[in-house]
Order: sequence, then C-alpha cells, then structure tokens
Amino acid sequence: RQDVDDSSSTTTMSVFKEWEERLEVISLVGTFSPSGKHLHMSVSDGQGAVYGGHLIAAKVFTTLELVLGVIQGVDFSRSLDSRTGYTELVVASQSVHNTFDQD
Repeated sequence: RQDVDDSSSTTTMSVFKEWEERLEVISLVGTFSPSGKHLHMSVSDGQGAVYGGHLIAAKVFTTLELVLGVIQGVDFSRSLDSRTGYTELVVASQSVHNTFDQD
C-alpha cells in the first residue's frame, strides 16, 4: 500500500493505492530510527507503469535486496512539528566512540 503522489489531483488529500499483482521495486529510500520510519518507494508493474510515494505497507513475494547505511556521528530521529502536525525528521550530531581506540 502506498500513499501515491497524484500530480493530476487538485486537492491536497492523500491518495492511497493498493495492488494485488506483483510489482518490481525500483527504489526505496528513507530513514529508520527508534522513533519511527519514513520511506519513499517507486514500483513498476508488468506494463512498465511506475508509481511512487510513501510506503505504508508491503508484502515481499520472493526477495527484496536492501542495503542499509549508517552515518557515524549522526543521529536521525522524528519529532512532532506543532506547525504541520507531522512527525518530521530531526538530524543531530552525536558523539562517536571508536571501539578500536586503545588508551
């Protein structure tokens, strides 16, 4: 299930789309943190039509190759923004402890 960006829509309402068919994941980007996730996904169907938006839920048919990266010294979290009512990404520096350093 995806919250699809419908550029033809004249409203600001979210458009949710669900598929029963198998789709190919083209891209999946976003952030994971203990306070939440925020993922954007693009998929294509058998005819080559492409859809993209916020990933709400998904079921993997066979495999999904996923590479996660960690940025040393950076903390990603989510915090409620009182102006928008959404939990927004907060990026902050954190102290880095190198476990390989010997005193």
